[in-house]
Amino acid sequence: MSFSHDRRGQSVVVGAVVLFGFLILAMATYQVQFVPMENEEIEFEHSQQVEGEFLDLRNAILNVGSTGSVQSEPIQLGTRYPQRTFFLNPPPASGSLQTTNTDQIRIENVSVEEGGNAEAYWNDTDNDLTFNTSSLQYRPNYNEYRGAPRLIYEHSAVAAEFGGEEEALFRSNPTVLRDGTGEVNGTISIPILLGEFSANGVDPESVDLRSVSSGERTIALSANESSRIVLPTAVENETELADEWNRTTPAGVTARPGNGNISLEGIDGSYSLGLSAVTADDGGAEKPAYIVPVSGTTAVVGDSVGVEVRDKYNNPVAGAEVWFDGSKRVSGTDGRAFFESNSSDGLTVTINDSSNPLNYEKVLFTVTEAGGSGSVNRTFSTEWDPYPDPLTVVANNDRDLNVTVSDRSGSVSDRSGNPIANATIDYSIAPRSPNGSLTKLNQSVHDGADSVKFEAGSAKENESFDVYASAGDDVDTISVKVIDGSVAFRDEISENDTEFTVEHTLTNLGSGYLVIKNEDRDVNYTRTVSGVSSTIEVANVGGIRDDENINATLYESSNKETQLDSDDATVVGERGDGESTPITAFESTSASNLAANSDDQTQTLTFSVDGDLVEDEDGVVEIDLSNAQDGTGPPGSRGVQYGDATTTVIAGSGSATIEAGGPNAVVEYSAGAGDDPPDAEIQIAIEGVDVGDVVGDEYDIEFRHPDAGTEITTFGIAETSGDRRLNGNVDGDVYSTGSLTLANEADIDGDVDADGSVTLNYQSQVRGSVTSSDSVMIRNEAIVHQNIHSDGPVTLNFRSDVRGMITSRNSVTLENEAIVRDDIKADGPVILRYRSEVKGGVTSQNSVTLENEAVVDQNIEANGTVTLNYQSEVKGDVLVDSAGDISCDDATINGQSCTEYVAENY
Repeated sequence: MSFSHDRRGQSVVVGAVVLFGFLILAMATYQVQFVPMENEEIEFEHSQQVEGEFLDLRNAILNVGSTGSVQSEPIQLGTRYPQRTFFLNPPPASGSLQTTNTDQIRIENVSVEEGGNAEAYWNDTDNDLTFNTSSLQYRPNYNEYRGAPRLIYEHSAVAAEFGGEEEALFRSNPTVLRDGTGEVNGTISIPILLGEFSANGVDPESVDLRSVSSGERTIALSANESSRIVLPTAVENETELADEWNRTTPAGVTARPGNGNISLEGIDGSYSLGLSAVTADDGGAEKPAYIVPVSGTTAVVGDSVGVEVRDKYNNPVAGAEVWFDGSKRVSGTDGRAFFESNSSDGLTVTINDSSNPLNYEKVLFTVTEAGGSGSVNRTFSTEWDPYPDPLTVVANNDRDLNVTVSDRSGSVSDRSGNPIANATIDYSIAPRSPNGSLTKLNQSVHDGADSVKFEAGSAKENESFDVYASAGDDVDTISVKVIDGSVAFRDEISENDTEFTVEHTLTNLGSGYLVIKNEDRDVNYTRTVSGVSSTIEVANVGGIRDDENINATLYESSNKETQLDSDDATVVGERGDGESTPITAFESTSASNLAANSDDQTQTLTFSVDGDLVEDEDGVVEIDLSNAQDGTGPPGSRGVQYGDATTTVIAGSGSATIEAGGPNAVVEYSAGAGDDPPDAEIQIAIEGVDVGDVVGDEYDIEFRHPDAGTEITTFGIAETSGDRRLNGNVDGDVYSTGSLTLANEADIDGDVDADGSVTLNYQSQVRGSVTSSDSVMIRNEAIVHQNIHSDGPVTLNFRSDVRGMITSRNSVTLENEAIVRDDIKADGPVILRYRSEVKGGVTSQNSVTLENEAVVDQNIEANGTVTLNYQSEVKGDVLVDSAGDISCDDATINGQSCTEYVAENY
């Protein structure tokens, strides 16, 4: 038989080849068309993200320049593409961030109208003021997205440039030139950027910003028709940029492009010039340039004279050496140094340790004997009220200080003897730092007697300050010492006690004054104390009975004007030794997950109660596992089997047993001889647990105590033991005995519960809740449709979305434009970054920080500080202990400016 002409089977082979060809063609089409489109979308999203981060960087530069603080801002230089099994990706998209070469800002044809050393220093430059500065630019290197702009920060503005020949647009408007009020035509505010920075790649890079010269002073300028401000620019399309400047500058001012600069012309008139300098590297602080007198150049022997050291940007220089006729002083952070004149020979003050100082590096004071023939004909005599030397202020508190400015005949007056209203009084501190501050109470309005509030702030107990008041041609000084003390009852007081102990501490004080009061009997006992504790006999407070209130108050001295601390105790009825705190509720309960189709596993049970678990009393807790126990068959059947399990106490004073048989399984914990105090976490390991084929099942566990009642918690069955990574979609709940990671765009139609950390990657979703015994990370644009509960930190990245509540026993951080549509409750700090939003309220046992333009729709309640940065908003109230716990920066609370809200409500 011949098969040479048999064609059976050829169609099948041909069909398979054709189908394979179509498959190859489809895959090629997807690789060529759809992969680039998806990558372009990822690059576009990154471009939006980095633009927001660049605006944050701009705001940080301005903030550091105005406050003198240190700040770090991250920039995500590039982005990565999701992994593709059958298709190829280009290399990750990168970006570069760097400063440009240094160039000069010029303010041409102007004169300084300050007089004295300031005018001598500033007008020593042929009527042109020049300052070196740099721009900072970000340039993306995308593989697909061709419309991404180059971002440039310069002169307080952020510009986006879309190619050299295309348009340049401001993403934030400049603040260099603004209209003035009164006799001043306008204000010129120039932020200088110094230092060198360069980074490129894919990962985030932080720009560390530090103040070189904090913008605290202004100087008067006079400009004419030929005056102009010349600003160098790194933007290639100067013409388009000039149009943007013309759109944002005051009327009458014209921006003209040319030669790599933007020139602002038409600034004829008087201006107030303010400068600040910020560095992006480790460059040093500015050196002293000149000094000016604080309050006139005449003095009487015994008076304090003061000078202020300034840098080339007209701002105070801290820590500068100042020489008063050979006696060295060091300037505080307000740049000021003071010296008590003790001779009528005159006084020369110099800086820069120069034997031949320039004329603006020295100040000459005329000093005369009081009442002598050559005595100074004073207008003012400045005097603080008579206070003890030193005056004391309690740490974290404040005190009003009163000063009177007068001529030799009485209160502030002119030559006719009438008061001079609203005389200018300057106040300063040396050393001045974040510890200790002054707040004017009356601003410029007073009748000759003024007050200032000294706030100890975060000053450490035992710090001391010199506080100066200067008016006209006189200065007075007082010393302020920060003190502190504490008092507390050592133990609970019982009505059968014959004595009790009060503990106390004193800082910067040799002794204090202790008052013990039985408030129900109105009996006081007082004593001077200096040690760490005092034993008080019950008879000294008239005896005690059940439910009476005893108060202990510690004062600075027996005049009882300054209270340091107080404590209260309520007498309890008769008791035996070792009486315990009663239990009323469980504080926490949890059970670790198990893995399916695996024997001999270990499960951990954890609980705590709000009182003492005492041996042989009410120290027994039952944990009922019967809902999980499979009583229908031998080990290895479908279900959870505790029949051969044993128990070990990992944390706790006592022991644990397990009884398992049939459908029942119960663990019993009994406190030991050491007892378990309130809130102590008890951990019990159940070893030898067998689990059948019950993937995804969830079981209830009941924790029972006669006084705490019953608390129910749950655990689930994971597909495998250990860490898990899900690359696709899952219809149902997912459990893990370790960490759990969702790949890009994975979709879980149920809850997620992990004994370790939980990570949701790009655009992944959990349509239920997320529970983690560790941390939770929600990456860019991922969504959790219900709640998050975590024992560790919770972080939401760019534009991620949680549509329920977040509770964390640690911190919660929302990165740029992330959103939570319900409340946040955290034991640690809560941070909302640029344009992130919480639709509910925020409660923290620590601090809360809202960065630029972040929003909370309801109340914020914090046990620590609340910091509201530029244009952030709280639509409800802010609930803290005191006004000092709220920090405002052009923010809004409950429809009011932050400062107005604090003044009105605290």
